[in-house]
Amino acid sequence: MKALRWAGAAILVLIGAPLVVIGAIGLGDETGRVFFTIGVLVLISAVGGVARLLADRRPPPRPRLVELTPEESALFLPRASAPSRISSMVLLGYGLVLLASAVSASLVESWGVAVVCALLGLAALWLAAPGRDLAGGIWLSPRRLAHEHDGRRWEVPWDDVTGVVPQQPMPVLVRADRMPTVQRTGPLGRAWNPRRGDGLLAVDTRHLAGGTELASYVIGKAVTDPASRTVLGTPDSLPQH
Repeated sequence: MKALRWAGAAILVLIGAPLVVIGAIGLGDETGRVFFTIGVLVLISAVGGVARLLADRRPPPRPRLVELTPEESALFLPRASAPSRISSMVLLGYGLVLLASAVSASLVESWGVAVVCALLGLAALWLAAPGRDLAGGIWLSPRRLAHEHDGRRWEVPWDDVTGVVPQQPMPVLVRADRMPTVQRTGPLGRAWNPRRGDGLLAVDTRHLAGGTELASYVIGKAVTDPASRTVLGTPDSLPQH
């Protein structure tokens, strides 16, 4: 899969670079400007793909203890921020290039192209949410389980959790009549909906501290051994290695 992703990035460069060159030669006409814009967007995608491949090689962050409220501590399994940050930077690049193209098109009174580029550019900037860390993670406290990723958050009390499946993405099983509300904390359209039918919430464990193994172990133990929940949020809940 990594080899295919590297090949995909190389193909994007081979497509984008000629488009930029051809577009730069013909910047004086509308076709040249379109080629140039598309070429730059393709190259940004290639750079983002390479950056994601390099980010995937870095070890995930370490679990740590946090306070959800002044009276409630939790074991926090953070998700590495680099992948979400790279996606944000790519979207930001898209937005800036498209807005620049909109300005360029308006200067030659190509209003249709200008409007389309402006709308797409503003949408990309909205999705980029510049300056925000949308990586999130999993919070496990004696009272509840909470998860957040790319601007979507949900949480459930332990009594509503019925199980977990150790795979990627990781299904967290919840009572069908107590499915939590998914709250949007980031831009609309950035993340997929974690609700996957009655009683199932999908968690992306890539880049998560401890990965699928640690998250499924802690959740499974909290479900099968309710007494173990009292340890969550204390130093004893941190992995020993």
